[in-house]
Amino acid sequence: MRRRRAWRWLGWGGVAVLSVILACGVVMFLQVPERRVQAETVTVVVHVHGESDRRALLVRHTDRWAGRMSDFPPGSVAHVWPRASPGFFLVRDADGSFRALSDRSPHLGQLLEFRDPLPGTSNYADGPRSGFYDPDAGSVYTLGGEPLQGPGPRPPDPFPLAVEGDRVEIATRALCPPYVSVRPTWCGSGEGPRALAAGQTIVLLPAGAQLHVLGGPAIGASRSVGDQELRAWGAEVAHSAPELEQQAAAGARVLWLHQEALSLLDPAWVRSQYEQGRAVGVLNGTMADLNHWFGLGENSPGWIQPGTSRPVFALVQQRRCEETNSSGLAQTSEWLSLGFWVAISQRAAADPCVT
Repeated sequence: MRRRRAWRWLGWGGVAVLSVILACGVVMFLQVPERRVQAETVTVVVHVHGESDRRALLVRHTDRWAGRMSDFPPGSVAHVWPRASPGFFLVRDADGSFRALSDRSPHLGQLLEFRDPLPGTSNYADGPRSGFYDPDAGSVYTLGGEPLQGPGPRPPDPFPLAVEGDRVEIATRALCPPYVSVRPTWCGSGEGPRALAAGQTIVLLPAGAQLHVLGGPAIGASRSVGDQELRAWGAEVAHSAPELEQQAAAGARVLWLHQEALSLLDPAWVRSQYEQGRAVGVLNGTMADLNHWFGLGENSPGWIQPGTSRPVFALVQQRRCEETNSSGLAQTSEWLSLGFWVAISQRAAADPCVT
């Protein structure tokens, strides 16, 4: 009798233990996808025009993907297609700058394909182009994201990214325009890396103005950049002089002015910002523009002059360090690529007392 009771207790005890184990197993099973999401590794095929495809690794850490910049050579395109988060194309232009675009068409969310060459571009005067194609609706997008054909209403949404040393980091979700009433599944809320520190860099881009930068399949090619992509890099965007003044008062250190906005600004206000130590630059304009409109900078034949067909920028700054009682004029003007613009903005926003 005692032996039966003992076996009965052992039986029920075993059932209890087994239940606990099963319950823990279910909990762990349910948690596995989240763990995988937090530390997922994907192998991507990197396409380089005229060369054999190569492979690279990207690793996800919470709100960003990370990989080696050297694994993605200039002129390359990689389709990153994770199992548990939105996919994107990682594009590196011929000048070395990066961008990441959603692999979903903003038309109806169809999956885009990388095509080299794109359908319908074989008769272009500058030769066939590569880019992204929506086989369902027929939309065609350039590598820069501009819609070429079909019903695509805007460029594919950009994924924020940042580059430091040999490391490139990309957000896990795209930055979508605020006017989209129904947010697509690939849109995020601003998480992920930013190349520029928050609130430090402002771009004055009037409504209707086009900001052109170098970038594309060939060196010297240009493309347009909008609000979304500027914000994806970490810049604030103003559309009027009052907006610019309000954002500058919040502590920004770098003011970029589109060339078409120069006539809208009070020269005395711009000069006061410069005297306070803020960097002042013009986009799609030259040192001659800054000197003509605001009396800033020293223009000479050695600088890029107006009339060039390629995108250009110019920037001037008085860098003062009260700790060492030192100051100096810094000015630069170069062809405008996103990668170089980001690097110049970072340097202009840095503490002048830190070398």
